[in-house]
Amino acid sequence: MASQTVRGIVLTGLIETLESFNINSDTFLGTYSLAKTDVGNINAAIPLSSIVKILRDATQLSNDPLFCLKMGQQWTINTLGPFSLVVIDCHTFEDFINKVINYIKTFNQGFEYILTKYKNAVTIEFNLRTMTDVNHRPLIELIVSRFLTVTRVFLGKQWNPKAVIFRHPPCVETQKYKRVLGCKVAFEAEQDGLVLGLEDLNHPVNISTDHLRVHIKNYLNQIASPNGLPLIEQLKLTIGDLYNHQQECTLKRVANILSMPERTLQYQLQQEGSSYREVLKDVQSTFAKNMLIQRRATIKEVAEILGFSDQSAFSRAFKQWYGYSPSKCL
Repeated sequence: MASQTVRGIVLTGLIETLESFNINSDTFLGTYSLAKTDVGNINAAIPLSSIVKILRDATQLSNDPLFCLKMGQQWTINTLGPFSLVVIDCHTFEDFINKVINYIKTFNQGFEYILTKYKNAVTIEFNLRTMTDVNHRPLIELIVSRFLTVTRVFLGKQWNPKAVIFRHPPCVETQKYKRVLGCKVAFEAEQDGLVLGLEDLNHPVNISTDHLRVHIKNYLNQIASPNGLPLIEQLKLTIGDLYNHQQECTLKRVANILSMPERTLQYQLQQEGSSYREVLKDVQSTFAKNMLIQRRATIKEVAEILGFSDQSAFSRAFKQWYGYSPSKCL
């Protein structure tokens, strides 16, 4: 668990929520050697174990078991950050979900969302890859609450899922959960996440492109600064998005999207101690495993999406990445 890190953006809303309980945020953050600038910062990498401890301690200090649930409600359109790039071309809620899932998979943040369609409903499951027991309730409730809040930003404040579901039992009366989340809540379920109607997937995204472009401009200005998002991570996001749309992923095309000459891109990667080939391999390995396990794709389909000459070439590469054959993922 100690090796897993997540972005500081996970802590978006922490300062506001602490202050709503009259807790001095500077003093609280100083205990963990964090500054306010680390909170909500896409560029700050914080150990997942530290995130869990911060949320547990904040919950205890506030004397409110639903601290993290309330913290998840603090997300607004002004904290879009990299999601302004992720969702710019989304027309429906299903587009939005798939973009978010791909973004999280690309950056391998220690957790994931899984979209599953059933006959009469859809579930969006939140899953911690390395920490699955119910003792991590604060983090689970934060992420599920935030996803609900983000969804309402894009679909409208009046939108509600069929239910919010948690694996763990309630720590207070169920009605208090419902009061914070504004919708039906169920506990001791098989998943943590949201239950939607199939019709919700076709719901149009309720944010104008012009509005998003303002946030994109602000975000690009941020990552262009010396402390901005590293080029390698911009590259991972771009490659992951191309693969997610089953589009050819060449150096020329990626450089085009990033608005820089190929040689400049290669030179800057070299300055960061990497190369296009290394970043591509990193994204391919993560993408391939997720496609096989989560999306139940065939080995042939994944090989074609990633641009391998044939299935055998992909299988050899996969074995080099993980030490076993891709068939073990099926």
